[in-house]
Amino acid sequence: MKNHNSNVLTEYYRILEIDSKANLVDIKKAYRKRAKDLHPDVNQSPDAQEKFVLLNEAYEYLQNKKTGKVYSHREHNYTKPKTKYKSRQDWENKEKERARRRAQHHAKMRYEAFTQTDFYKTTVALDVLMDFVSLLSVGFIFIGIPIIAYSTVGTTGLYIAAFLIFITVGYWASVLLHILPNFSFRELGNSIKQILNTRAFQITALVILNIYFAAEYGLSTLLPIWLILLSYALPVLLFYFLFKTAKHHYLLTWGIAPAIVSLFFLTNFYFSSNTTVETYSYRNRMESRGYKSRGKQKTSFIILKGNKYDEYPGIRVFFDFSKMEKSHSITYRFADGLFGLRVMEDYQFH
Repeated sequence: MKNHNSNVLTEYYRILEIDSKANLVDIKKAYRKRAKDLHPDVNQSPDAQEKFVLLNEAYEYLQNKKTGKVYSHREHNYTKPKTKYKSRQDWENKEKERARRRAQHHAKMRYEAFTQTDFYKTTVALDVLMDFVSLLSVGFIFIGIPIIAYSTVGTTGLYIAAFLIFITVGYWASVLLHILPNFSFRELGNSIKQILNTRAFQITALVILNIYFAAEYGLSTLLPIWLILLSYALPVLLFYFLFKTAKHHYLLTWGIAPAIVSLFFLTNFYFSSNTTVETYSYRNRMESRGYKSRGKQKTSFIILKGNKYDEYPGIRVFFDFSKMEKSHSITYRFADGLFGLRVMEDYQFH
């Protein structure tokens, strides 16, 4: 089995015309070049379609191998089977088959149409973004490092920066020679737009926003933690079963469903009224349990005098620990939310 996998990898690297040390950027660039050479619409050789299919299989397999991620892309032309994989080999076989089906579909297109598919445009966009990141790193070497070095140790820092620039000459020279001549800010703008329009980015962005809103406004609502978590979990489960065959299944389940709950907490918070002020003395949680003497670090979780609001830990945990440790009392501003749920509008340590 090991020799078989080794032979398959060798064939994949061969069809992409790269070696085994190639990184993800090299793989993407090689794929774009070879796709143009092997697409049946521009390559008239009898085995062009077979090689094009193998190229796509190789590209997707090596991309997954380098990122360590299970491939989860689902185009509108195909329905992702709800298959549970028996083993890694079973997963690899099914992923290869999906890559072949997708490649066969793309092989029937004209080359110009193929380059307009989300699959190809996203590959190009990621490549352009990686080039931009490389240029930023070169800019940091030439500008950032000298500034940091000079502000830290003065003139000596400039000598250190010059030495660092010298020892990295191989990297920045390669970037400037291979990327800068063909780099275009217009192409960068189009690439960013393409990435923003991908479903994967939209889902990721919504998940991050929902986590932020849950922490900022959900935890500021005077509800038990279990009820806040349940308010997010139920819509997610409902959307999962209602839309599991829908085209935008993951976006609806992991993006839109929790976003509805986040909007509820946000609206309840911002349209609150009847503000009241309450002040309490407090103890740090670890101090109260005698952990200080054991050398353990304090937390930013506090216990109010008389165990006030003990059932609402969301309003008793803070990230500004430095302010909290210099004080032993806190003033809360509470208000009645639009939907009748009381919220903590603000707080201040004394």
